[in-house]
Amino acid sequence: MDIDRILHTKVEVNNDREKLTAYNLSRGPSYSLNENLVPEQLFDDPKTEAKEADGISATKALSLAAQQGQTIYTITTANYAEVLPKLNHSDVVMTDIRNGVNAGKTVTVHDTQITLNGWSGTGYTILDPNSGAGAYMIGGGLDGGVIEFFGDNQNVITLALGILSIAAAIVTVPFTLGVLLISLTVFSALMITMSNNLALLEAGCPQKLVNFNWLVNTIALTVGSIFGSTVGRAIVLSIVGWIYTSAISSDSIQSACTNLGN
Repeated sequence: MDIDRILHTKVEVNNDREKLTAYNLSRGPSYSLNENLVPEQLFDDPKTEAKEADGISATKALSLAAQQGQTIYTITTANYAEVLPKLNHSDVVMTDIRNGVNAGKTVTVHDTQITLNGWSGTGYTILDPNSGAGAYMIGGGLDGGVIEFFGDNQNVITLALGILSIAAAIVTVPFTLGVLLISLTVFSALMITMSNNLALLEAGCPQKLVNFNWLVNTIALTVGSIFGSTVGRAIVLSIVGWIYTSAISSDSIQSACTNLGN
């Protein structure tokens, strides 16, 4: 989720450039914070005390890292060589940091990845020191914020949707209901594939493995279509999708990628 762009014209009453830059630096974190606060409010049930949704943004990630005792670094060309060896992030994040500093930007980032409700990643900013504007990033090259869509039950949800699709094919149900169930199953599979891709990138896995992730899921959809029936497609989507996504999202796979990246 991302606030792609906010267009406005700002003028300091005395044409003081430093005050204008300070204003931009103060507004940016609030925009970033809304990228986790707004979806949290939308998906949270106000009738319960429990927090059903917990999002992340660059600002929140930096705050959480500070609370956990991590050092927050402000990196420029002056201290770049000294700070870089102290950072432990994915290859994508480290590349963003290098490119930002080389372009004359100021990068703010924490020591190493943080974890929040199953999400592991990095929060960092790449800002123009002259204007105070820039990018508020999370994870592997992503702007904005993220919120867990399926949570820990993502694969069970996909399996349940597949079983419902099978039942709809066996039992006489309205055509529109059957189409809806199949559509939900496909949508669920695609959402999980994208979620796994993000997890692989943040764990430092090579791009080839991410491409392989897409390939396997595409093959599963194709093989399901060969059956030529709603039952066949539902079986492949539910069983193959469930087994595969359970494996690819496992901690062992992501740990292996992290070790490979290091």
